[in-house]
Amino acid sequence: MQRFPYALEKPIMRGVIKSQASDFFVAEQLGFSLHGEGTHVWLYIEKKESNTSWVAEHIAKYAAVKPVAIGFAGLKDRQAVTRQWFSVNMAGKAEPDWLALNSDKLRVLQVERHDKKLKRGGLSHNQFEIVVRDLTGDAQMLSERLKKVQLMGFPNYFGPQRFGNNNSNINQALVLFRSNKPLRKTRKQGIYYSAARSWIFNHVLAQRVSQKTWDQALVGDVAMLDGCQSVFLIETLDETVTQRMAHFDIHPTGPMWGVGRQQSGHEPASIEAEIGKQYADLADGLVRQGVASSRRSFRAQARSLDWLINDQTLRLSFTLDKGCYATTLLRELIDFGES
Repeated sequence: MQRFPYALEKPIMRGVIKSQASDFFVAEQLGFSLHGEGTHVWLYIEKKESNTSWVAEHIAKYAAVKPVAIGFAGLKDRQAVTRQWFSVNMAGKAEPDWLALNSDKLRVLQVERHDKKLKRGGLSHNQFEIVVRDLTGDAQMLSERLKKVQLMGFPNYFGPQRFGNNNSNINQALVLFRSNKPLRKTRKQGIYYSAARSWIFNHVLAQRVSQKTWDQALVGDVAMLDGCQSVFLIETLDETVTQRMAHFDIHPTGPMWGVGRQQSGHEPASIEAEIGKQYADLADGLVRQGVASSRRSFRAQARSLDWLINDQTLRLSFTLDKGCYATTLLRELIDFGES
């Protein structure tokens, strides 16, 4: 991530995140109501210093169901305190005492019934509360950066966790594409597909950030409506498009590579095609594997952003749409390391 360009100049203020688990808090918000009946039990769980996959396996063993019966919206940090929804298909099975799952690492906060499984990405947004410690640098300058990000948003890069340690997920994607054989474990296969698509997207976005057009509409851009996946092609630039972009009603997008035309035209299409050629092993592999193409917004917005700076500590609270990374926001603010 260090080699990708910044929307602002590279920050010079430094700090440390995740000095303790409670310094990084995230809570999922569904954005819809549960029916209160159905074969699926939805559990709202607070976990600490545990990864999502382990919790899912733990629930499956406790409920005596197969792992496929467990649903969750996405992976959450291990070194953090996170509140996350899990669904359990209990069709034909007696419901256990879910509170017996409670431990020093896990706490059941809410139990609901619903008629559907929780699918990946099945939430509205995530709420964050983050503490950055051991700050060094100009606090006033940091405050000014926060105000700018509050107004302009930030480049919607995928975070490094998407690519695995030392980009291992990218390496595994290349192995998969060169063998042209599907993996037996579809979850891992999906992780490698996502890493490959995210890698290409990040490099397209980096080019737009370098050109300072990541938050602007260009002729040929595919624009996405704020808060949904609806897109349309910008064929001409007029005052309406410019104003909608300025008011965060629409956002320019980049490709999530796969089967199907990338939809863009003119200069945006040329940039995307060039990056696709640069990483042809990944782009062609995704097409051969039949992964459907889609679009992702170049711009993310930290909603309800609030902060407090004192005693060499920065306290942040904000919400991000699903799929956006808090660490990507942080990199625009400070040069941080993890404890």
